Amino acid sequence: MDRVYQVFVSSTFTDLEEERLQVSNTLAKAGYLAAYGAISYYGSALDFIKRIIDRSDYYVVNL
Repeated sequence: MDRVYQVFVSSTFTDLEEERLQVSNTLAKAGYLAAYGAISYYGSALDFIKRIIDRSDYYVVNL
Protein backbone atom coordinates (compact mmCIF):
# COMPACT_ATOMS: atom_id res chain seq x y z
CA MET A 1 0.00 0.00 0.00
CA ASP A 2 1.29 3.48 -0.87
CA ARG A 3 1.81 5.99 1.89
CA VAL A 4 -0.47 9.04 1.95
CA TYR A 5 1.34 12.14 3.13
CA GLN A 6 -0.48 14.72 5.21
CA VAL A 7 0.16 18.39 4.49
CA PHE A 8 -0.86 21.06 6.98
CA VAL A 9 -2.06 24.10 5.04
CA SER A 10 -1.74 27.35 6.93
CA SER A 11 -3.32 30.66 5.92
CA THR A 12 -5.56 33.38 7.17
CA PHE A 13 -9.15 32.22 6.92
CA THR A 14 -11.28 34.78 5.13
CA ASP A 15 -8.95 36.57 2.73
CA LEU A 16 -7.20 33.45 1.36
CA GLU A 17 -10.19 31.13 1.10
CA GLU A 18 -9.94 30.64 -2.68
CA GLU A 19 -6.17 30.12 -2.56
CA ARG A 20 -6.56 27.53 0.21
CA LEU A 21 -9.11 25.66 -1.92
CA GLN A 22 -6.74 25.68 -4.91
CA VAL A 23 -3.92 24.31 -2.75
CA SER A 24 -6.24 21.59 -1.39
CA ASN A 25 -7.32 20.56 -4.89
CA THR A 26 -3.73 20.43 -6.11
CA LEU A 27 -2.67 18.34 -3.11
CA ALA A 28 -5.60 15.95 -3.58
CA LYS A 29 -4.74 15.46 -7.27
CA ALA A 30 -1.17 14.64 -6.26
CA GLY A 31 -2.37 12.10 -3.68
CA TYR A 32 -1.75 14.14 -0.53
CA LEU A 33 -4.13 14.72 2.37
CA ALA A 34 -4.65 18.39 3.29
CA ALA A 35 -5.05 19.19 6.99
CA TYR A 36 -6.33 22.43 8.48
CA GLY A 37 -7.19 23.90 11.80
CA ALA A 38 -8.61 27.16 13.03
CA ILE A 39 -5.94 28.54 15.26
CA SER A 40 -6.75 30.09 18.57
CA TYR A 41 -4.13 31.23 20.98
CA TYR A 42 -6.14 30.13 23.98
CA GLY A 43 -5.91 26.79 25.73
CA SER A 44 -6.71 23.50 24.09
CA ALA A 45 -7.41 24.88 20.58
CA LEU A 46 -3.75 25.80 20.15
CA ASP A 47 -2.67 22.43 21.56
CA PHE A 48 -4.97 20.70 19.06
CA ILE A 49 -3.45 22.61 16.13
CA LYS A 50 0.06 21.83 17.35
CA ARG A 51 -0.79 18.11 17.38
CA ILE A 52 -2.09 18.30 13.80
CA ILE A 53 1.08 20.08 12.70
CA ASP A 54 3.30 17.58 14.53
CA ARG A 55 1.52 14.68 12.80
CA SER A 56 1.79 16.26 9.36
CA ASP A 57 4.56 15.35 6.97
CA TYR A 58 4.74 18.77 5.33
CA TYR A 59 3.65 22.33 6.14
CA VAL A 60 2.48 24.83 3.52
CA VAL A 61 2.03 28.54 4.29
CA ASN A 62 -0.19 30.67 2.05
CA LEU A 63 0.85 34.32 2.22
